[in-house]
Amino acid sequence: MIRKARERDLPLLESLVETAADSCGNRGICQDTTDTARAHLVAEWRTGTLYVQESNGKVNGMFALCEKSAQPDTAVRWSNENANVLENFAVAADGFSRDEGEKMLRAAQRLAQRKGCDSLRGSTPEGNLRMRRLFARCGFRLAGWILPQESTQRLFCYEMFLCGQSF
Repeated sequence: MIRKARERDLPLLESLVETAADSCGNRGICQDTTDTARAHLVAEWRTGTLYVQESNGKVNGMFALCEKSAQPDTAVRWSNENANVLENFAVAADGFSRDEGEKMLRAAQRLAQRKGCDSLRGSTPEGNLRMRRLFARCGFRLAGWILPQESTQRLFCYEMFLCGQSF
């Protein structure tokens, strides 16, 4: 079940972010610092854009669905559509084998579509093969890539058109 995050979820979500960042770091995938990710998490909760995937009373993952009309990454060939941007996507380690990530991404697609958005965008470091495969499996197209300042890894940017789709 997907639901909006509650204040009482924040400590658990912070732990999830930290575990996900450690896991990515161990695989050589550049991520935001834990402090930066934590600040984004709180800001997204306050604006009501943070969602959690819950199963049998246990939180298995989270994502934010942010409204952005223009993406600052002009090097990427984004469509000229009304878009939502997927941020802070994280799945608990024990959820990988149960396809929790795909359930969450499909839910994000449905939520964005219900909000009247024409497309859903997301990005991931080039080394995060798991997330890149998930984007591809769920119908996203690679829109391009950027090299963020002070980073050694490219950020791959994906987009999916929602018009006429059913999820």
